[in-house]
Formats: sequence, structure tokens, C-alpha cells
Amino acid sequence: IARDHLYTVGQANLSAFDITNAEAPVLNNVQNIGWNIETIYPLKDKLFIGSQIGMQIFSIDNPDAPQWISSFAHACFNDPVVANDTHAFVTLRAIAGQTTCMIGTPQSNEMDVVNITDLAQPSLVKIYEMEEPKGLSLDENHLFLCDGKGGFKVYDITDVSSIQLITKF
Repeated sequence: IARDHLYTVGQANLSAFDITNAEAPVLNNVQNIGWNIETIYPLKDKLFIGSQIGMQIFSIDNPDAPQWISSFAHACFNDPVVANDTHAFVTLRAIAGQTTCMIGTPQSNEMDVVNITDLAQPSLVKIYEMEEPKGLSLDENHLFLCDGKGGFKVYDITDVSSIQLITKF
């Protein structure tokens, strides 16, 4: 939910609902944004969309019709994403039983830190190895990451080029 709108993603679509009147939401827009869309994360006037082939950034300056700004591509993985004002954190989880993606790229379990200070040109800062990342969340300088067999981890992300593990459960 952002700007009195509810945004949802499906396999290939981004939908915008006006929820000014929560008892009577209005579907204002459905747009195709690719394939294997999985996650959505709102931040101020932007939406960060995770898919199996990358992260997309949309502006919601016009909340009824989100506009594509840019993408950060990667090979086919499961892809949750969260962001703050300067960086996006994208987890990539290898698919069990597959050694490569359909395009032949080897799979790995990792978290990519992406610089988004220039939204038109997101750039990779660093890759951190993970065991099986499945979900993540942010709270100021703390990143919370569910890492499957690796456990639930809390990181200090004050310096994204050298994140520090605070605790692991």
C-alpha cells in the first residue's frame, strides 16, 4: 500500500487499486511487466518489483499508472527485494534439483546489494553468499533475512560493502 493505492503483482502483471474508499476499492490499471513476477516492495514514490530474472523499479508519481524507470537483471532465481533510499537488497535462491538456469547460468544462493542512488542505472555493489535465502525485511540499518537452513539472520547494513552479522537463530 502506498499513496492511497494498493499494488499487487501476479505472474506477469502489476495492478493498481485506488483504496481511498477502503470499502469500495477501484481497479484503475493492470499492466504487463514481464514474467515470473514474485514480489513487490513500496518505498516512498517507488515500487521495487522482484522476478526470477531481475528487479524492476517503477515510479508511482502517477499512482494509477506506475511508470517503469529501470531494471537490474540477473539469471533465473527466486527473487525477493527490499530497499532503502540508497540501496536495494535482492536475494537469489537457487531452485532445488537444478544446477543451471534455463539459459545455462549456474545457480547460487546469494544476496546482491544494488546501488540505487541513480534509479535509472542501478549498479551492483557486492554479492554476499547465502544458504537458501527466502525472505528479507529492513528496519533502518538492520536487515532481517530468512536463510532457510542457514537460519534467521540479523545484519547491520551501515556499511553495505561490509555488512556485519549481528545474530543468527
